[in-house]
Amino acid sequence: MKRRLVAASLICLVACDHRPADPARSGATESASSAAPASSAEAPSPAVLKWNEFKAKAGFDEATPEEQGLIWEIYRDQFLPTIAADQGDTVDEMTRRFEAQVPRPTQGDAGGERFLGSRCTRDCTGHEAGYYWAADNDISDPDDCTGDSQAFVEGCQEYAEERRESSSNLEH
Repeated sequence: MKRRLVAASLICLVACDHRPADPARSGATESASSAAPASSAEAPSPAVLKWNEFKAKAGFDEATPEEQGLIWEIYRDQFLPTIAADQGDTVDEMTRRFEAQVPRPTQGDAGGERFLGSRCTRDCTGHEAGYYWAADNDISDPDDCTGDSQAFVEGCQEYAEERRESSSNLEH
C-alpha cells in the first residue's frame, strides 16, 4: 500500500511540471545541445539531464534505498517513454541508454532486494508481477495464489494479505 502511495505521489509531483519541450522557447538549449559531442560517454543524454531534475523534485537523495529504487523505476517506466517520443527515439533504446548511464540504485540490504515483506532472489520483478496480477484479478485470499514461480506467489500473497487487512480494518 505504501509503495503505491509513494508512486502516485511522485507521479503527481512531477507530472505537473512535465511538459513537452517547446522548441521556440529552448532555442539556446537546442543549439548548445547540437554542438555537444554525440558520444553518450562524453555527454549525458537528455533523459539523464531530466533524471537529475526528477530526482531532485522527488527527494531522491533523502529517500531510503527502497524509495530510491522506486523513484528510479517510476522515472524509467513512466517518464522515459515520453522523453523518447519527444526525442524521436524508441523506448527500448532510450531505456537502454538511461540504464547504462544511471544504474538502478541498490537496495542497501546485503541479503538482497525486498518487495514489501519478501526477500527477492535477484530483482523483484516476480514479486511485482504476482502483486499486480492479484490486484488485477481481485484476489483477496492468499490461498488463491498459485503459480510456477515462488516469487510470483509471494507477491500475490502480499497483495491478498494487504487487502484482507484493509477490509478487516474497515469492519472494525
